[in-house]
Amino acid sequence: MATRVVCRLVIAVLALAGSVARGEVLQLRFNWAPIFCFAGSNNGVPKEFCGQDAEDSTPRLRRHRLSLLKPLNGQCSSVPAYDPSALSTEVRQHLACTNPSYTPANADGWYARNWETGLGCAAQKLGMNQAEAFELLTSLWDQYHPDAALAKSRVRLWKKSRIRKKSYLKALKKAYGHDAFLTCDGATGKRLSTVSICVDTTSKAVTQCPKTVIKRYKKRCPSKIRIERGNGSVKRIPASCRPYY
Repeated sequence: MATRVVCRLVIAVLALAGSVARGEVLQLRFNWAPIFCFAGSNNGVPKEFCGQDAEDSTPRLRRHRLSLLKPLNGQCSSVPAYDPSALSTEVRQHLACTNPSYTPANADGWYARNWETGLGCAAQKLGMNQAEAFELLTSLWDQYHPDAALAKSRVRLWKKSRIRKKSYLKALKKAYGHDAFLTCDGATGKRLSTVSICVDTTSKAVTQCPKTVIKRYKKRCPSKIRIERGNGSVKRIPASCRPYY
């Protein structure tokens, strides 16, 4: 009897320790780049970052790209203004490949928008300054970007025109150990637009998203999802970007 009581106490203490160790939950969102900026993509990206009217535009890779890191819940106090000098050369090189403004002249405008619409608030939750938050963003890409995660199940999305939603999510869960959630474009509701995972502010690692969130997004895409391969997207990754893919 005494042994059972001790075991229950140990289990209770471990459960309490786990709840204390878990921080707030952030959403790390990736976009399917060929649809990013285009009508119905569920992004609301201002045209000046889309490169569609610029002679000098960044190639749109037929891969996933970074989009957003923000708190799932909770409010933040006012976010400090974006400071271009806070981004190191290494971070800029990374973001130019993984989270670009497709109009290169507006790169800092795009990073400022990232900061103001989510990353700055996430930085507050993480206790980070701007430089640290952008470094974390690039680190999270290196650890969790979907193309590498899918490759573990031999899924090469850039070669496909369609994929079963169940297969896509299963491959991601196999790689991450946790559920991801999707959105499809607002125009047809059939083309892949975004994939998101959840990140714990304490461990800064992928974690299970709340059940309410998974349920909310469960029907945002059909059972068979179309993969956009047009809009000037390219299959070949430039040599300068290969270290990040």
